[in-house]
Amino acid sequence: WRVQNISLWSYYNLHKERLASHGALPNERTVFHGTSKTDPAKIYNDRQDGFMMQFAQRGLWGRGIYFADHSSYSNRYSFKPSEFYCLEDRPDTENDDEREMFLARLLVGNHIEMTQYDTSLLVPPYMPGSDLKYNTVCGSTGRSKVYVVYENGRAYPEYLIRYYFGKRDPRRTPYQTRLDAVFFIDYFWSMIYKWLFEE
Repeated sequence: WRVQNISLWSYYNLHKERLASHGALPNERTVFHGTSKTDPAKIYNDRQDGFMMQFAQRGLWGRGIYFADHSSYSNRYSFKPSEFYCLEDRPDTENDDEREMFLARLLVGNHIEMTQYDTSLLVPPYMPGSDLKYNTVCGSTGRSKVYVVYENGRAYPEYLIRYYFGKRDPRRTPYQTRLDAVFFIDYFWSMIYKWLFEE
């Protein structure tokens, strides 16, 4: 599902401008985020903060909001939808093997690569010779690069992905291969184009 939350999008862009005002390039990335036991709807329906530090857990680089380059890392923290835990704005699941995670936009800004874990961090360290802190802490764990931010508004939950593991179920995945899906999408858009511009 594509998230369309104008309030969160505006808040995200405000942070992009704030980074620029401190001389940092936005360094925007597309990353994954699992919400563990928190229903993702509480994030994408929120009109103030979206991803919130107040609910962040302590991890390898302290208490922050963690994002990953690889979905396999975020899968460990994925949400398990069910009729009891899903809010009404998306379908319930009848299958016990389904999970959800976000594909999000993240403003990385100035970042520091940390090779050592530091579970005591609450904010990024200061940049050398500056009175400004780094915007993001990066590290590698679980075969993925991980980005940690310590403030609200630095990420936008662009898509919510529902997925499952195991043998293909034609009721849930209508296309047998990625090529079939790409072919259908190309065909669909070519028909839209003809309808709009050639008739």
